[in-house]
Amino acid sequence: MRVLVFGASITQGFWDTEGGWVNRIRRHYDTEIVKDLHKEEDYPTIFNLGISGDTTTGLLKRLENETKARQWSSEELVFIFSIGTNNAVVEVNGKEWSTPELYRRELLAILQKAKEFSNKILFVGLASCEEDKTTPVFWADIHYTNSKIFEFEKVMREVAKENHIPHVPIFEALQGKINAGEKVFADGLHPNNAGHELIYQLVKPELDKLIT
Repeated sequence: MRVLVFGASITQGFWDTEGGWVNRIRRHYDTEIVKDLHKEEDYPTIFNLGISGDTTTGLLKRLENETKARQWSSEELVFIFSIGTNNAVVEVNGKEWSTPELYRRELLAILQKAKEFSNKILFVGLASCEEDKTTPVFWADIHYTNSKIFEFEKVMREVAKENHIPHVPIFEALQGKINAGEKVFADGLHPNNAGHELIYQLVKPELDKLIT
């Protein structure tokens, strides 16, 4: 079984010295595999296909080619999609990178395309942020706010429910840690090691349900 994980920089694992929540999932299964390589087929192969700055628009353009390049006729595919944080960007001049309506259309198009390859699909929700560090971020004249991010998160949850796709919410879990005074972000937007570990702990059980 091959698990293709699509997303942006958080999926890619930015600022986690252990490679991010996707790499933590891969490390878990790889650890099991090396105990007995003859049982390799009992565990999934994980592919991290996160690209920094990506949106649903970009993901939709690359989804088919990225999938075909990693497809083996003898192995079933599983998709994980964690995309939308960059859709919620607002530039300092007020220009929006996307809208919830466009996000919905593109998310549905991504689902339709993915279902041409597999019905095993999992959504991982959008992370919250620390607005005192993300309005604007230090690397660009763009803003991320929790209210805007959650507009898109609500759309993902609705699309997941309407299409019977399992969804892993991480927004409230991360925000709860922030409210408790814990540090789970490296720069206000990208989780640190603790933040990625939290996402891993939330995602892995749901992935296990999907692949068993």
